[in-house]
Amino acid sequence: MIVDEEDWAAIGQISKDVWRVAYGEPAHLTEQEIIDRLPEKYERLFPGPRPLKYEVVSASPFWAHQRNASHYREGRILLCGDSAHVPLWRISLMQSNNPLGGLGLTTGLLDAATLGNCLTRVIAKGESETLLDKYAEQRRKAWADVTDKESAAFKFRLSSMKPEHVAERNRYFNALNNDPDIHRRIADSMNEVLQDLSIE
Repeated sequence: MIVDEEDWAAIGQISKDVWRVAYGEPAHLTEQEIIDRLPEKYERLFPGPRPLKYEVVSASPFWAHQRNASHYREGRILLCGDSAHVPLWRISLMQSNNPLGGLGLTTGLLDAATLGNCLTRVIAKGESETLLDKYAEQRRKAWADVTDKESAAFKFRLSSMKPEHVAERNRYFNALNNDPDIHRRIADSMNEVLQDLSIE
């Protein structure tokens, strides 16, 4: 993770020779301008001998945003996960957040587990369809109360120099480096509403 107001980034190794680089660019740039600026950006982000040696396998500019559908159920349509960055649904955009912390995928897995549980109970066990409304309400709340806040905080940890964000960043990275229980507590905070809907 690179912390900088302009040149912030989250860089992760995907395989032996493949790295994923997520970084910010000004919102007014076109997709082609972003791609054209990539070598310049890499020069600033990566250490090591020059010239840098790499091959760009794929570049996918992403306009990050934090959005949540007004509701996750309309009749027989149920939304779950980070399912739509471009809305195809009449009921607006589903939850969507910046990709830095992997919380779209994580929340999507939790949503899918909960929804699968509810559908099994309604279809196979004949429970009331109001359970689907409970799913929609609780998972939307989980996104708003946990995922959205953590996702936004993740971006601020890398890019903001405001004193409150610097203090939070120091606290967070200190916990990651020194608290062996931090990952379980984060997972529990995202997962706690699953207990209310679990099959007994």
